[in-house]
Amino acid sequence: MENRILFRKNDKSLFAKPDISIKKYKGVIFIDSCFWHLCPIHGHRPKSNQVYRDKKLNRNILREAKVKECYNQMD
Repeated sequence: MENRILFRKNDKSLFAKPDISIKKYKGVIFIDSCFWHLCPIHGHRPKSNQVYRDKKLNRNILREAKVKECYNQMD
């Protein structure tokens, strides 16, 4: 018998719509790129439209922190 893991992509029934969710094991996966989440190693600050981009990227970081906190509390 094959071992299969059933998963869902972008499950709207879960908070923040994780990229991949595995409900049987109560696991979620978020695929965050270095650019959109200002990775200190690989990310870079855009040169065009900096005021807008800075606000957008900072909102992404704040939202990511809230999502992590939410799922860590569920653990």
